Amino acid sequence: MITSGETEQLKSQLKQATDAAQIDILLVLLEKLVATSDDEARIYTDRLELLVAKTGSILYKSWVLYYNAAIAHMSGDNDLALLLADQALAGFEQMNENPGIMKALKLMGLAYDIMGRYPESMAVRSRYLAVAESTGDKAYIADALIELGNIYYRQDQSTEAYGYYDKALQLARETGDKERIATVYSNKGNCYRKQGRYAEALNDQLSALRLREEIGDQRGMAMSQMNIGLMYETAGHHAEAMENYHGAVRILSQLNDKKSLASTYNNMGNVLSREGKFAEGRKYHQDALRLRIEIGDVMGQSTAYSCLGLGYHHEGLHEKALENMRASLKIDEEIGHAYGAAINLINIANVLLDQGDVPSALTQTNKALEINPDKGDKPFLSGAYESLVSIYKAMGDYASALNYLEMKDEMIKKIQEEQVSKELAQLSLRHELEQQEKELDFEKREKELTQNLLLNILPAKVAAELKEKGSAAARHFGDVTVLFTDFKGFTIVSERLTPQQLVDELHTCFSAFDEIMQKHGIEKIKTVGDAYLAVSGLPQANPNHASDVIRTAIAIRDFMIQRKLETRDLGLETFEIRIGIHSGSVVAGIVGTKKFAYDIWGDTVNTAARMEQNSEAGKINISETTYQLVKDNFTCEYRGEIEAKNKGKLKMYFVR
Repeated sequence: MITSGETEQLKSQLKQATDAAQIDILLVLLEKLVATSDDEARIYTDRLELLVAKTGSILYKSWVLYYNAAIAHMSGDNDLALLLADQALAGFEQMNENPGIMKALKLMGLAYDIMGRYPESMAVRSRYLAVAESTGDKAYIADALIELGNIYYRQDQSTEAYGYYDKALQLARETGDKERIATVYSNKGNCYRKQGRYAEALNDQLSALRLREEIGDQRGMAMSQMNIGLMYETAGHHAEAMENYHGAVRILSQLNDKKSLASTYNNMGNVLSREGKFAEGRKYHQDALRLRIEIGDVMGQSTAYSCLGLGYHHEGLHEKALENMRASLKIDEEIGHAYGAAINLINIANVLLDQGDVPSALTQTNKALEINPDKGDKPFLSGAYESLVSIYKAMGDYASALNYLEMKDEMIKKIQEEQVSKELAQLSLRHELEQQEKELDFEKREKELTQNLLLNILPAKVAAELKEKGSAAARHFGDVTVLFTDFKGFTIVSERLTPQQLVDELHTCFSAFDEIMQKHGIEKIKTVGDAYLAVSGLPQANPNHASDVIRTAIAIRDFMIQRKLETRDLGLETFEIRIGIHSGSVVAGIVGTKKFAYDIWGDTVNTAARMEQNSEAGKINISETTYQLVKDNFTCEYRGEIEAKNKGKLKMYFVR
């Protein structure tokens, strides 16, 4: 690891060194620069090439080829990177330069990854491991094992990835290599995050961060914070994600690491876009694009253009969306990034469909399916089939639409089945971890895992209290609004559906509700059967709790109306929703010791349930209390009173 201070020192030494000494200094300096700045790397590689030309050394010429290959890879020209790396490899092999051989093979693997050529990537990484083992150097062997773990990670083969990571971790511990130990923790954390195992992901990322702080690895610390932010982002904890991203930005700005800074800006833009703050998100994506253009990071430019296009699409700015998506597609096609090109084609098809250009949308979707390099990618196929459902519906070809709907549902079913398998594997791995950790401070580690797991099942503020104090007290909240929904005639409709159709339809509806809750900042409490309970105003106070819940209810109602139209067109069936809302006070806290849950109690909850029970299909029924809070913002219709036990008569209103 070379620090930024050491980099400046090396640059200073160049000014007074002899030609031979300059070559050695440049070889050390370029190791840092090819990871952070291809502009500077290009300048110093040119300088190295001029010096090496005087020597005629095959070995030095091979290093020049290698660094030019690394720059080409950073710039997104992976065909050139592979050509130059292969030439460098030949020179290194001729000179029996094992470090060079391994670096060239590693670089070729990274280039193959970008191009989606995973079998070739696996082959060069296996060669890397064989060379490393022949040297007997544990650091090289550990690095090769990490690279093999990474290729399995990219292909969602987590069990294999963990195996290689664990072997690398053992070797790194034997040599006391804290930098590489941190790398393994970070990579395993990313793997856990991808599986939805957020407790283990956070634990490993924090372990990586602590080690990097200990050895003063500033860039590694920033990467850890970025990974922790990404974990929170994936888990839906956006505030915590942004906090960590800002921490990474502070470090990366000091280091002037434009490439990593651009990646962080891109992640920040994604978080804001998911919250519906498209203009704010666009600013970060534009900053990311600007930096990537500055450093010549072509692959990164493709990502930035794609994110900008998606944001414009969500805002209904179709021409702007197409302009950016096509810019991303052009780059992906030029650098041979087939998977990225396929994703862009699907995104373009969706914009074209919204514009009413159905034939072009169909052409783009079919092209995406043809070029996608990973024919077994279920999330991609699910998205492509979903587009085809919409396309064929727009064409009036309902038979084809139904066919692709069934294919999409099959993909979703397989994804869900894989998730169950992952959860079973998690149980097995957890048992193994517990056995290993008995030799360590088991109780402390177990408590940390448990506390981190809470972040995925409790409101962030409650989880923070548990982490700080070890417990969370039940609390009274005097100013909240509770939303209750259920499906009218659920039993009758469910009898007409197969068990799988029933579960799939509930999953579709409740998943949509979850997204609506997140968009409006509403806290989901639980589902019970076909009922859905949520609240605004806790654990964080919200002066607009009533209006926010009304907007959420309207979005749910509108979704169910649209869902009914969609299923009817396909000859399928869904439910009709009733919604009830009441404002007041509640008690909230954690119940249970196994499979515990955060729940709310009180008369307000009971009254919201009464509002829902006395609502009508497709209607939002609110109490007098809620009406008084929102009457200036929404049009409401008085509809009479109901008798409530111990409360007398309650006035009710429909929200129009």
